[in-house]
Amino acid sequence: MVIPLDELPLRVRTVKIVGNNRTKPYVVEDQLQDAYEATTVGDVYGGLVEGAQRLDGLGLFESVQVSMDAVDDGSLDQTDVTVTVKEKNWYLLQSGATTTGTAKGNLDASEFSNLRYSVAGALRNPLGHGEMLDVGYNSPIKGQEGHTVSAKLHLPHLFRTPVSGTLEAIMDTVVFEDENTRQEHWTLTVERHASSDVETRQAKRITAIRTALSTASCYDQTLLLLLLLLLLLLLLLLLLLLLLPSPPVGDTHTFGMRIGLMGDTSFAKGMLEMQRHIPLFGVELGPETYSPVTLSLCASGGAIRPFGPSKRTFFSDRFNLGGPMTLRGFPFYGAGPRSPKEEGGCEGGDALGGDIRYTASASLGFPFPVPAMATAGWRGYLFTNLGNLTTWDTPLKQYGRDTRVSVGVAAAWNFLGVGRLEINYAHVLRRSPRDLHRERPLQFGFGVSFE
Repeated sequence: MVIPLDELPLRVRTVKIVGNNRTKPYVVEDQLQDAYEATTVGDVYGGLVEGAQRLDGLGLFESVQVSMDAVDDGSLDQTDVTVTVKEKNWYLLQSGATTTGTAKGNLDASEFSNLRYSVAGALRNPLGHGEMLDVGYNSPIKGQEGHTVSAKLHLPHLFRTPVSGTLEAIMDTVVFEDENTRQEHWTLTVERHASSDVETRQAKRITAIRTALSTASCYDQTLLLLLLLLLLLLLLLLLLLLLLPSPPVGDTHTFGMRIGLMGDTSFAKGMLEMQRHIPLFGVELGPETYSPVTLSLCASGGAIRPFGPSKRTFFSDRFNLGGPMTLRGFPFYGAGPRSPKEEGGCEGGDALGGDIRYTASASLGFPFPVPAMATAGWRGYLFTNLGNLTTWDTPLKQYGRDTRVSVGVAAAWNFLGVGRLEINYAHVLRRSPRDLHRERPLQFGFGVSFE
């Protein structure tokens, strides 16, 4: 009895991936599950062909080549697979002009009735998980006023599962011909894609990867989850700024980025701070409205990531936490990672700084109850604040447990528009056992702003 070639027994023994400089191995492996599970020559070959087509469909690679090789021990029922990929550039930037009108007589741009300028950018697989971020901006050169801003984030492997997710935000502004009517359309779309056999494929995929190739590290999973949470936090803050009543409202948005190159260490450091100050109980005094009570909402976050040959950062580049200007109720640099206590060192250990920091606070400001001090510019505050300082190695589930929380009252004096003196009395509701503890809850702070 002659067995057809495609029905001969064959299994994939090992898989070697070549050319994935950024792409994590599991992104490629997830597309080869049919070949991993196959037991005949025909099924293995068919699974590899379909897997190569899926890899090409991800939009991450310029080329994909898959080959089957004989195993070194001469076994005929096993094969080694080599997947060679060539990654596309991780960024894309393009610009141009479009028209929806008709040129009158020639192709002179001045004859078009509606001419628009557009610029678009994309990040392909920057972290290696197959993620894609597309942003675009469209504005008029001639014709109907209005502009469109869009952003789309696609995660094909949400938390190492076959479930993919898409988050898309579009703001479309139209100004009508009378220039007195303006419409803004906000669209926020969240899509979740999953096959009908998600649980089955997930279980089989994990088993196959563990036997054939190493899985991505917990560090990579935590990083992806953290970035997604930071994105969701940013969206929530933006929604907060849009939904709270206005005017009159005072907003402050601050974003900073530092890149360290060509030194003892290389790193990228980003910081974001958002504030909203809402006047309450307005009193009309002539042509102006005076609001003695103010609700203030503040949130900030930052992260530093080393790269290059030296996978480290220095204390002067890391974040610190503690003190009236960052986290009330804690001493300066009193919260976060600390070194073991050594002879001659700081009591409780020296502050080491952290890679990731986030803070949030809410305060209610009012005129100081002492008239003389109120006239001089003093104000009182009731506040609550929280924050955390940690490292990339900390498990994500530990973030909530390590978040410090405090409440209290404060008095602040703004003088000459350039400085702020604050005295606060804070009660710490949650702290880490390694944090420095203040025996006296009264705290002083001073800051100067040069503009």
